[in-house]
Amino acid sequence: MSIWIAGTGSATPSLSVPNSEMTKFGDTSDEWITTATGIKERRVLSQDETLQGLVDKAAERALEAAGVVPKEVDLCIVATIAGDTLVPSTSSNVKRALHMERAVNFDLNMACSGFMYALWTAQSLMLANNFATAVVIGAEQLSRMTDWGDRSTFVLFGDAAAGCVLKNDMAGSGVLDINAKRGIIASDIRSHYDDTLCLQVSGLTTPTPFVDGEDLPHVVKMNGRAVFKFATAIMQEHIESVTKKAGMTIDDIDYFIPHQANQRIVAHVAKVLGIPMEKMFLNVHKYGNTSAASVPLALDEFMRSGNARAGQNLLMVAFGGGLSSASCVVKV
Repeated sequence: MSIWIAGTGSATPSLSVPNSEMTKFGDTSDEWITTATGIKERRVLSQDETLQGLVDKAAERALEAAGVVPKEVDLCIVATIAGDTLVPSTSSNVKRALHMERAVNFDLNMACSGFMYALWTAQSLMLANNFATAVVIGAEQLSRMTDWGDRSTFVLFGDAAAGCVLKNDMAGSGVLDINAKRGIIASDIRSHYDDTLCLQVSGLTTPTPFVDGEDLPHVVKMNGRAVFKFATAIMQEHIESVTKKAGMTIDDIDYFIPHQANQRIVAHVAKVLGIPMEKMFLNVHKYGNTSAASVPLALDEFMRSGNARAGQNLLMVAFGGGLSSASCVVKV
């Protein structure tokens, strides 16, 4: 367990949009949204805000919590499908903004599973390259990629950025402390091709002079029933699989931090596996589905909530478009 979470941070837009405002965009109601999803409000970027600004702030807060200065960072990964710019990458922009001069950086696209994939990737690269410190951020601005006439999607999404700083106890010495009492214990990463949740090509909306074609819609498309079926099944599989990999049982997990997509999904999985809902850390009611920012946003809130204790076992699990899924067990 040489790679451990040293600090977390998050940032959300200033504009909070309650369910009552969503009735302006389609046939819906606060009662329907709350019953169907558990969401009461979501944060949405205003005209004067950018996703990059949220990423910079989340990374800065994570570094501050970890007691790490930017020049010490060896690796920076940002998980996003919706950066303000494709080139330079979002990770390049945050590297420049925070002066992480020596950091190797890149973006990663795995939708709602993105942060979990980035965490696993960072752990692997840190061990392979003897990196001491990494910044891992998940960030999305799905309010700007939503069909505001589609009730099945427009009530779900919000904007946010959140992440963590990882440290490597083996860096420099190359010797693993077998008595370490914190760190990433086990991970389970899976890919499943399916287009029941997809986003068509971003930016390629103008046909070339050589090809006839119509503009491609730049919005999220989802088969809600199929996604619910996939999500409940895969989250259950991941929780059982990753606890086994960690040499634990479900009862050994102190708190579960699931992807905050829909409260009904989490409640269903908890009931099937016999997990008390008080062990499921939820903030979906405040932020909606923030995609790659979802798990780290909940993690940061948990770590700052007063519930976190040294030595606790946390299980993070996510599923996302594409389709993808991931989980890990971490001792904090």
